Amino acid sequence: MAGPHWAALGAAGVLLHGPITTARLPALAPGLHHSVIPPATTEPPPRAAPARPIALVAASPFQPFVRLAGP
Repeated sequence: MAGPHWAALGAAGVLLHGPITTARLPALAPGLHHSVIPPATTEPPPRAAPARPIALVAASPFQPFVRLAGP
């Protein structure tokens, strides 16, 4: 059983993850920008298959949980 201390630590981690990551982005952005190598071709990338609107509507209630899970 986890206990209240571990639950509080988990909640603090979830609440601080977004602000800390967001605060670090301005410092990381220049390095990320300079590390990108543009593609050699100028034609547009291939488009993905169109999504079915009903599937997007059906999946929308799960979006907050997907974002909490992370990349």
